[in-house]
Amino acid sequence: MEHGIPANFEVHFLHSDHPRHGFRVMSMDPFVFYEFITPVGFLSTHTIVTDASGANIVTYNWFGTSALGTITWPGPPAREAHMGELVMPFQSMPHSRSFLCEGPDQTMRLFWWHRLPGGNYDLYAAHEPDTCIGTYRKHQPPEALAVGKNYATFFYGFSHEPLLLHALLALCLNRWLDLQNGPQL
Repeated sequence: MEHGIPANFEVHFLHSDHPRHGFRVMSMDPFVFYEFITPVGFLSTHTIVTDASGANIVTYNWFGTSALGTITWPGPPAREAHMGELVMPFQSMPHSRSFLCEGPDQTMRLFWWHRLPGGNYDLYAAHEPDTCIGTYRKHQPPEALAVGKNYATFFYGFSHEPLLLHALLALCLNRWLDLQNGPQL
């Protein structure tokens, strides 16, 4: 991994390069599986994120078909928030959007995705100094794996599963917003 951070783990983005539909995030060690499906409706669109058992773990409720709406965690406890909470502007670093996530010690911490050229991103944790804790790298062309085409790999150096899920959810939104706004780097 870049920035001198050891990449202890990695997950692969399989089957599609679309930022909100038809892709699976998967790893075998440790086992990770999330699938993002977005059936487009006439007046509304929802992205449903399921785990390996098929259980709905998160739903993005888009306004219309593409504008940021709400995100719903079915729980327990169930909760709903604006999608913007996962892509808050991060003024101290251009091309970056931040989110908060609770750590294993129940302390809320700030993280942000920093967009790089070529559809790549780095994940940072706000520490002193700020630390890169993950890198999302696209594969062009996609890599052929036994489980399907691998469009990207997220290499990361932490083992907190809620942070992994929040980071992946925020990455989905970052990629969608950047796709809508076009490349600006």
